[in-house]
Amino acid sequence: MEATVYRKLVGSVMYLVNTRSDMCYVVKHLIQVMVRPTNQYWKVAKHMLRYLKGTTQYRLWYRWIEGVKLQGFTGAD
Repeated sequence: MEATVYRKLVGSVMYLVNTRSDMCYVVKHLIQVMVRPTNQYWKVAKHMLRYLKGTTQYRLWYRWIEGVKLQGFTGAD
């Protein structure tokens, strides 16, 4: 298993968690083994790509609404 190729693949799909919530779980696990990927995780990554190819119409849409303000919270009081 070529670790560099695996890292490039996982790095290129990391943005999916923003638009494809169904990919959060698998991307999280693929990221966790980036240091020492195995052939098993390479197969999982390829399976994920085949799944994505068949589900290109699935995505989250974010639309702009006037007057909506982003509010953040910190742990400090």
